Amino acid sequence: MEIISRDPLAGGFSDAAKFRLRVAINQSGRRVERTVLLKHTSQLEIDAMQAAAKAADADAVPEIVEVGKDDSGPYLMSAFYEAAPATDETSLPPNVIETLARVHRHYLTEPPPESIPVVDAAWWRSKCDVSMERLAKLDRPVPNDLIPQVAALQQDRRITDPLDRLPRTLLHGDVHRNNVLDDDCRIGHLIDWGGALVGTPALDIANLGGPDSSGYKTYIDTWHRLTGQRLDLDRDWASSYLLATVWINIKYLAFAAKVYGDAKAQEMMQSALQALNQLDSDHSV
Repeated sequence: MEIISRDPLAGGFSDAAKFRLRVAINQSGRRVERTVLLKHTSQLEIDAMQAAAKAADADAVPEIVEVGKDDSGPYLMSAFYEAAPATDETSLPPNVIETLARVHRHYLTEPPPESIPVVDAAWWRSKCDVSMERLAKLDRPVPNDLIPQVAALQQDRRITDPLDRLPRTLLHGDVHRNNVLDDDCRIGHLIDWGGALVGTPALDIANLGGPDSSGYKTYIDTWHRLTGQRLDLDRDWASSYLLATVWINIKYLAFAAKVYGDAKAQEMMQSALQALNQLDSDHSV
């Protein structure tokens, strides 16, 4: 591979060094030029993307051109897409949602890479620690008041016990609009797999706007086509979705307080508590 040009790329929430490369590749004796993305990243992200690409018709997973290691550590070279981040989480391109369903379905029966963290009780407690640390750094009355509530959720067995019982699969782990590139033809590319997890599928779906959103409905319909199962009628799915709702609100709690203000953070805590109460109510029926 011959590198013709190399331009650094800024932006995004990741600290990984990224470059846009113009390269020439020898393909069957022909010189072919193309633009690729070079990203120095974790081995976890490389393993997750390679694994996700193995699922049939998972076309939102970026094309992998090359992986390897250099003096800066592991790197991933993938196709470069001339596309902008999606507008919001409630209207992601359908092929992204379908890809999630296909990856989830594939790794319910195939072993995911061992390098990817498993969503269990210990994982939940560690993530609550992260949330509390980030809230404490804001050092304001409302974020400080939220810390004891997160601490209570951290030890709540209504959350920790099901995490060891529910089915697990390969997850992207951080599905939000900035991790979805949306081109002019409404074809999406699901990037930044460095937060990949092995856990209940609903963890990838809880950020799509709820059961009335188009993304949620696309996922349910795709799963039905793939498996014949109606998730919206499945009790385990209902439980896992409520747990995922708790998690997604706790995960972004400090970020919301910092960027959108204390009222938004309080609203998210209430959403988490309501989901947990609903979970409790469903199990008592």
